[in-house]
Amino acid sequence: MQTIIGALQFTALDELPWLAAVWFCFLGGCIGSFLNVVAYRMPLGMSLLSPGSHCPVCEHRIRARDNIPVWGWILLKGRCRDCKAPIPGRYPTIEAVAAAAFGIFWWVDIYQRRDWVDSSTIRFALFALHALLSSTVLAIALIDFDGKRTPSRIVIPCCLVWVWVYWTLPEVIFLMNSGPIWSHPFVGAAVGIVFGGLVEPEKQGDYRWNRFIALTLVGTFLSVVSVSVTVVAALLGALAIQRTRPVQKHPWFLSCVFAMTVLWVVINSGQIDAQHIGEQTQIAIVLVTAFVLLIGFLRRRFWMAGNQTS
Repeated sequence: MQTIIGALQFTALDELPWLAAVWFCFLGGCIGSFLNVVAYRMPLGMSLLSPGSHCPVCEHRIRARDNIPVWGWILLKGRCRDCKAPIPGRYPTIEAVAAAAFGIFWWVDIYQRRDWVDSSTIRFALFALHALLSSTVLAIALIDFDGKRTPSRIVIPCCLVWVWVYWTLPEVIFLMNSGPIWSHPFVGAAVGIVFGGLVEPEKQGDYRWNRFIALTLVGTFLSVVSVSVTVVAALLGALAIQRTRPVQKHPWFLSCVFAMTVLWVVINSGQIDAQHIGEQTQIAIVLVTAFVLLIGFLRRRFWMAGNQTS
């Protein structure tokens, strides 16, 4: 395995970095295509493998050449080859977003870190964890966008892989979640759970569950500071989107969480991470975020209770 990774590192990173970038972007596009299937089928209890991808109108199977991420949709001009039914633009959009995320992770985790992380195994493991986290959060965001509940089996593989890496390659976890002892991944998970309960208290049931698991994953994989900054930025981003699109009532919060997750990976790779932020500053960021969320939570709760009694 070490020989294969070493060979890949030499050819793709040193001689043909652009080819590696194209490959990882294509891989991300394929994952994005798969996430579209996951977001639609898993909440309904359907199999991910059978039946194969098909048009929901005429039920014809999608041909392999038409199933190429993004490019297939462009070739078909957004319509089914057989019945000419329109194909939602959401599918190529998710594929393009996932492709961009994987390309970014390749650049910051594998290519850029080669100057100070000698082990190619650690760099590839770092890329794999970031890709797994972002893919899982994106799937949760898609399901939340559709107003459905995220099945537990979506996050179980993510958790199992993290535990395995935690015990076998702890240095990878350190690179992802660096900082003082109090910002341990388990502390990040606890803070994510708390924030998941405080954010957007007017949303109940499935929406609340989706926020719980998404923020818990972000806190576990990244850091306490990352989940705090992510929550604030995602709330502001969702509010801005709702103001610009008042007619659409879709929940945008977790979509913004996904965007902030990718952004935080980029920030962390640039050495603007928890190691370079004073411990007191980190504590202040977390406490201020918790205080703002708590005030908002209590305000919404009392406001909702007042409406029910009036």
